[in-house]
This record gives sequence, structure tokens and C-alpha cells, in this order.
Amino acid sequence: MEKLVTFAVAAYDSENYLKTCLNSFLILDSSQELQEKRFEVLIINDGSKDKTEEIAFSYQKKYPEIFRVKTKVNGGHGSVINYAVKQAAGKYFKVIDADDWIEKEQLSNYLDRLEQTNAEVVLTHYKTFHIKTGEVIGWKTFLEDYKKEYTLFDIQKNWKSMDRCLTFHGITYRTDFYRQKGIRLEEGVFYEDHQYATIPCCYAAHIQPLDCSLYCYRIGDKEQSVSEKNQYLRRNHIQIVIVSMCRYWKARKSRMGDAGRFYYKEKLSRLILSYLVIVLLSSPIHLDGRIEAREFIKQIRIDSMEIYQKIRIRYGILICCNYWKITLEQYQKILKSPIYNRLRRNKNFQSEKGKVSYGDR
Repeated sequence: MEKLVTFAVAAYDSENYLKTCLNSFLILDSSQELQEKRFEVLIINDGSKDKTEEIAFSYQKKYPEIFRVKTKVNGGHGSVINYAVKQAAGKYFKVIDADDWIEKEQLSNYLDRLEQTNAEVVLTHYKTFHIKTGEVIGWKTFLEDYKKEYTLFDIQKNWKSMDRCLTFHGITYRTDFYRQKGIRLEEGVFYEDHQYATIPCCYAAHIQPLDCSLYCYRIGDKEQSVSEKNQYLRRNHIQIVIVSMCRYWKARKSRMGDAGRFYYKEKLSRLILSYLVIVLLSSPIHLDGRIEAREFIKQIRIDSMEIYQKIRIRYGILICCNYWKITLEQYQKILKSPIYNRLRRNKNFQSEKGKVSYGDR
């Protein structure tokens, strides 16, 4: 029997987090039996050197109908997704990082809704949990009707009501659609999740948002790829992903619909701006940051003038911030300020402390 969804857990040296992640999938139905028939958890051990593989196999042994373990040579996050989607047995496919988890009280609702749709893309809310401060922020779509399916044209018209969940953490793909429309993600680098959340989705005909918060994304760890330090040290990884996405845009944009092109340009321009923020505001020497940014922008103008036109004003603002020696922390405070968000007409996301669902440790 086909599983409804395959959750692919990307695991590398995750012995300190993996149990929390895997326990979050152990949900009971009304008869107190595990809902093992509806989904599978495919644990991809990406060449770990610690006890990740041992822990993964212990779950497979105890719950063989839920957990399935595959071990491969280390190749990075993108290689895990490339490998996992070929192995997936579920109608739908969702990737979970081993240091994150699923909110188990929402999982049954998520599965019920998946049974009722055939959309190529399913969107769910998600939460971030800051391990240092305990702050929880819920990121969601702002829609009146969660029963109807949406199109990319609907997303274009309601971008700020939906954009925060059009991400790695919010997207579930129908497996056959991803296999057909996806690409081989960049391997051996970080930040390839931008390709994952952009390229298949820009071809979707039917998108089904769900009014449930499924994914809990753990943040605040200085070793994470999204920390300021690591983003600056690995900024060449972001460059590699951007260059790859620019080449794809140049080669394939004529095959996308108008709304698909809108979606791709929005996602790519945001990635480019995030790179510029890191280079211009985190560089120890401000002049070096400007030189690097200008060389990069020259290439963007060569690759795609229309992408450059979309970011040029924000690029100019970031250059000014660099001259004024505004730090990344100061810049982020500006972005979070009520005045800025009112001017930008951004949606308000709820913040709370301590209210977060863990898997059992």
C-alpha cells in the first residue's frame, strides 16, 4: 500500500538531536495505536561519524512500519534530498532536518488534509524556536479560505499573505511532481534549499495551503549554517546557488507562465539580497565588502538585467548602510521595527516564549 507521505530526515552527526526529531512522529490514533500505515520516515544518514546511524537503526528495529534507514557517503544537504526523493514511497514528500521536529499534535490533521487533495504543492505554517531565548515565532499564511486550492496567479496577487511559507520549512511536494519538475540540487554546499523551494514550485498548477503549523525549526545555534558567522564564512556557497539559479532562469524562463516567472524572480531576488546583506554588513572591512558586492552585481547584470532591475534600489540602500557602518544586528532591528513593517505593509507574526511542542526526549 502506498504511503500518504514520506518524511525524509536529513541526518549528519545528529546524535544529540535525532531522538527528539524521530519521537515527534510517534503519534497515536483514537484507539491508541500508532498511525504507521499513513506515512513513513526515511532517515538518510549522510556519512555520519557519531552515533546517528546507531540511533536511526534502533528506531527502524522498534517501529519498522514507520522508519526506514539509508546510509550514504557524505555529500551534504542537497545530496540527501537528491537521494531521498528517489527512495520515497509516499504520494507526498517533505524534508525534515534532524535537529528540527514535527509538532505531533498537528500531524494527524496534516495527514487528514493530505488525503483530501491532489495538489502538486501543499503549504503549512511553521514555527521557529530560539534555543537561547526560548522565543517561539509562528510563521503562517494569512488566508480566509483554507479549503480552496490556489494557483501561482493567486500567490502573485496575495504575495505577502503567503510568501513566508513558500520555503523549505513550509512546502510539501507531491512526489511525482517533484521528480518531474525538480532538478538535481547543488551538492557539497549549503543554502541549496532555495533551489528546492523555488524551481519545482514555479511550475505548480495547484497549491493547497493548510491551516496547521507542522514544522518546528530550531534556531540560535552558532554552528548552524544560518548563523551570521557561518553565512559570512560560507558566502561562496550562496554565490554557487545564486549562479546556478541564474543560469536556470536564463535557460528556462520562457517555459514558465507569467505567474511562475513572478514567483521565480521574487525568490531569486530575495536570495541575492540576503547575500548582499551578509557581504556588506558582516564584512570585517567595509571597503572589502563593497568591492566584493560590486563585482558580484556586475555578474548579475550580465546574467540577467531584469533580476538586477528588481534588486537595484535595495542594493543601493545596502551600499549606503555599508558606508554608514550599520551592523547586521542594527539592520535586523530596523527590519523588525513597527514603522518599517507598516510602511512595507508586512504581516504581523506572533511571538511567544516557551510555548513549543517537542518530541519526547
